[in-house]
Amino acid sequence: MHVISLNSYVESDGLPLYFMGVFDGNQSLDFLVPIFDQPAHKDCQEKIVSAVGMHGTFQKAFNLLEKATGSKYPADVRKDAVFWIAMQKNDKRIGVILRVFENDTSYEVRKNCIFALFLVKTKESDTQLIKIARNAKKKELRKNAIFWLGQRAGQRMAKVLGEVIDDDKEDDGVKNSAVFALSQMPNGVDKLIKVVNTNKSLKIRKKALFWLGESGDPRALDVIEKILLN
Repeated sequence: MHVISLNSYVESDGLPLYFMGVFDGNQSLDFLVPIFDQPAHKDCQEKIVSAVGMHGTFQKAFNLLEKATGSKYPADVRKDAVFWIAMQKNDKRIGVILRVFENDTSYEVRKNCIFALFLVKTKESDTQLIKIARNAKKKELRKNAIFWLGQRAGQRMAKVLGEVIDDDKEDDGVKNSAVFALSQMPNGVDKLIKVVNTNKSLKIRKKALFWLGESGDPRALDVIEKILLN
């Protein structure tokens, strides 16, 4: 099974390829959903999840993706299902992602839940990411949540501030290196916070936010939360 779009280059290994016309989404789902659990298609489950996920707004697609997060399926299938759940226009997607995060035994699946919340791009998903960053038991998961919150805060800052005029004519490469150097200092978080709050350049503020997100420091989370939720 190969997932392609009409704009894709198709490598058919010399076999003839026939275009059968445009199908309604329900028709393709009626084909894909029943074969998901068939033994003959176990090795195709990840591709089936991706194909189903591309349908977007169908409840039938969402139901299959939610089912694919179940513990009886391989971690790679569950991981892909979480990603595609984030892509669905469904009011229940955040709740499902959080349930998987709380209950799944795979670190990689739980880590992908954090990324999925980042992809949802709503106030609620940001709030849930902040809760994970503060309360997750595993340090690496908290740090990962802070990283993605830093990315979101950078987007938010760009939207709110627009293009900020930078009166400092110093080369951007030099300034970027300086921001990185701050991130490596023992008291670098305090200095990075100052850059985020006061620097005239949006580009440099976003770079400082990136390194704050990488730091995993609780003070960084306070700054990011203020940007996102104010």
